[in-house]
Amino acid sequence: PNIFCVGQTEPRYKVNAPNTTSEKNFTAPFVTFQIAKALLRTEEKEGHGLRFDEISERLFANTAILPNALRQRIKQVASYSKDTQIWTLKPIGFEDFPGVEGLGRKFAPEGVAAYE
Repeated sequence: PNIFCVGQTEPRYKVNAPNTTSEKNFTAPFVTFQIAKALLRTEEKEGHGLRFDEISERLFANTAILPNALRQRIKQVASYSKDTQIWTLKPIGFEDFPGVEGLGRKFAPEGVAAYE
């Protein structure tokens, strides 16, 4: 018997055009989630947060995100220590921070596949 395998035969999710409102509405929560996830993993493994340049280089080395826009996203999920120059994840509920899982619910998995 012949076996045929077919993947997705038609788009089920609209792929956002670059520099459009819909693309920006997706990337803002997605970038914020990625930052929070990286901070959480680093704090669990190494016991400390990340510096701004570490976040920029580790997460967004191949992405054209401006430093001021990145800093704005980091401020939503992290607290800055002027002594150590390290960003650490905010506790859940602090300044309406929903936690990493809560941030992950703000966008669809199909959106991630379309974005990548």
